Amino acid sequence: MTNNTLFGAIAALLLLGTTCYGQQFSHDISLSGLGNGEPAKPFGIAYEPSQDLLFVPLAGNGWPGSPNNAVAVIDPATDDVIFTIPCGLYPEEVAFCYNANGNLSYGAVTNSTSGSVTIWDTSLNVVASVQLPDPFSLGTCYPYGIAAAEDGSKFWVSTVDGSGEIYAIDLNTMSVDALAGFTTPFASGSKLQVHQGKLYVGTSRYNATWSDSEASVTVIDLSTGVIQETLLVPEGSGSFPGTQDFQVLIDGRVAVSGLSFNGKTYVLDQNGNLDRTF
Repeated sequence: MTNNTLFGAIAALLLLGTTCYGQQFSHDISLSGLGNGEPAKPFGIAYEPSQDLLFVPLAGNGWPGSPNNAVAVIDPATDDVIFTIPCGLYPEEVAFCYNANGNLSYGAVTNSTSGSVTIWDTSLNVVASVQLPDPFSLGTCYPYGIAAAEDGSKFWVSTVDGSGEIYAIDLNTMSVDALAGFTTPFASGSKLQVHQGKLYVGTSRYNATWSDSEASVTVIDLSTGVIQETLLVPEGSGSFPGTQDFQVLIDGRVAVSGLSFNGKTYVLDQNGNLDRTF
């Protein structure tokens, strides 16, 4: 190896050491004091690209603690909280609705403790607070996941109360459309996602005595209303959905995760069969 070659190799290593560095923490964005003064603990986060804004629900402490009641709006260009949207108690998931031209029409957040959904317009003004039914008289149906219809006509909302109800909120009337919702038997629902005419719901399905449950993904064909449920793993009884998050991949497979999945992520094929785990 010549001196020039050796020098070049050393220079390349030094350059590699300075440029290929691992990611480092830069700073945090304080949410302290926002909302009703209860703990500013965020539940989720959502990005709206047309406005280039981040939306962070401030849930506070869970039941029977001290819920908060605001969604923090953050400008990612400056990392500043530029606005707070007032909402119901213990806000969880945010979704956005787009009209037929692909333009943003509404944003919304589920309010678990209040049993409602808060909806705002493109100016971040609240236009409706839609109260959801409480079939078991628990004080709330504990709405969790939310997703918009592909045609921009409605939001679908899952619930954790075990009723299996997935409510539809009509955006023309800003009210629950009882004819457009779905019922999955003995289930609690978590995240929702709409993909190619189907509504995907992360769920726990309970047995008839409510003594045990299995994590599952419910897939609803929105054109026919046919409900397909894929069971994943058995887990202990409880009210919180076993399938806590999932993502529909571009080829139609579904990656699924949950606290009771023994540290694994499950990948299901297009027919709901197990493809692999990792």
